[in-house]
Amino acid sequence: MSSRITRYGRAGLQGVTTRLSSPQYLVARSDGGMGLGKSRTRPGSCPPQERLLQYFSTSPVTQRPALTSKAILPSDPVIESFRKQFQLKTPVKGIHAMVTHCLELGSGQTQAFDQNVLTACNARVHEIRLVANMILQLYRDTHAPVAQQLYGVAHRAKDDAASVSLATLLLTGAPGVPKNTKEGEASLRSLSRKGHPAAQANLATYLIQENRELKSAVELLELSGRGGFGASYAELARMYKKGMGVEKNEEKSIQYFTLAADMGHGPSQFLLGNALFNGTDGKKVNKAKAVHYYEEAAKQGLPEAQFNLGQCYLTGQGVRAVDLDRAHAYWSMSASQGFPIALLNLGKMHMEGRGVPKDLEKARECFSQVLSPGKQDVWSVHAKALLQQLEASEAKSSKPPPPPMSTSTSRQPEEGELRQRLPPPPPKGGFSPHEKTSPGGSSEGGGGCAMD
Repeated sequence: MSSRITRYGRAGLQGVTTRLSSPQYLVARSDGGMGLGKSRTRPGSCPPQERLLQYFSTSPVTQRPALTSKAILPSDPVIESFRKQFQLKTPVKGIHAMVTHCLELGSGQTQAFDQNVLTACNARVHEIRLVANMILQLYRDTHAPVAQQLYGVAHRAKDDAASVSLATLLLTGAPGVPKNTKEGEASLRSLSRKGHPAAQANLATYLIQENRELKSAVELLELSGRGGFGASYAELARMYKKGMGVEKNEEKSIQYFTLAADMGHGPSQFLLGNALFNGTDGKKVNKAKAVHYYEEAAKQGLPEAQFNLGQCYLTGQGVRAVDLDRAHAYWSMSASQGFPIALLNLGKMHMEGRGVPKDLEKARECFSQVLSPGKQDVWSVHAKALLQQLEASEAKSSKPPPPPMSTSTSRQPEEGELRQRLPPPPPKGGFSPHEKTSPGGSSEGGGGCAMD
């Protein structure tokens, strides 16, 4: 089994290479960094974009097409999991009520709208922001207008974190939310002067992307990191690693990654784990310590880290022993977030019955989730190949077995055949006890077998 481990960054896949190795479980490598406006939209989990954007562009409210909070939010079990993860006190019903008020908002109703949303969550302003975060993370390409409205309520209620999110959304824009870089940048600068670490980080990232005021961007990231924002140290690490706006310095890069990881920044914990596992970026190979960082990142829900932990338990590297149950568990966590390489390897486990009962239907379900209609990415190619293997296996197992060899015959053997089957009769008087026999039934001193 190959020891190579996935190296994904949070900004997406860059230069991915994959390799198949016996027993053909996939591994991959890639690098990335922090970026504005990066979210993972789950395909097929929300209504068509055109329908929602038409909804918010239609005025008055009475002329809008019918749409409910259930079309905006994920399923109630997902909301319940979200509530537990972030310890929200607002019930699922209250979260639906907040979104319903967004859908009913008309022009000139801001004050009443704010009051209705605040009432739905019992004035827990930070929970409004968290719900907006959830919507934007899951459905950025379609539901951004709802997130913008919720951020607006929290912003007007003096929640600085919501103000940062609203300013960043204006800076980057999204479907249904026109880009307003002037207002977004001005808001982030104002919040940065107040010492808000997230505002400093987002403003710095924007300046880097625009390739201007790079010295100021580095200073902002330093301030943000010292303010407890681990992602800023991670961005500094990436800059020093690649020589972006600063002189390239591998040693400084790993120092900043370590700072970010020790502050609990999940992506940095993941990347530091990669450096320790592979012996790169100035780190000596320490697979046990790499597993520690993967575990910390996995606790924060990073599918890349969950996948790598599964790989470690599959191969026994960095852990006490091979543990297929844990490999399956971690790959299942990663696959539940749609991570393609985890889905492929999980499906292969079910197809082979390795560590789990053989289940071709579960394998097919995993492979099918990876396929992208009309898209020929590397994962779709692997998924198609594995589906073909699965179908070939099914076809082979469905063939009727050959008829069993007959143990009896309906005809009697001829006399000549019978003589051929029986040993020749012994000579008169028998054989001498000292004569040897050969394996074929003839003796060196005569025919037949030796007698005791």
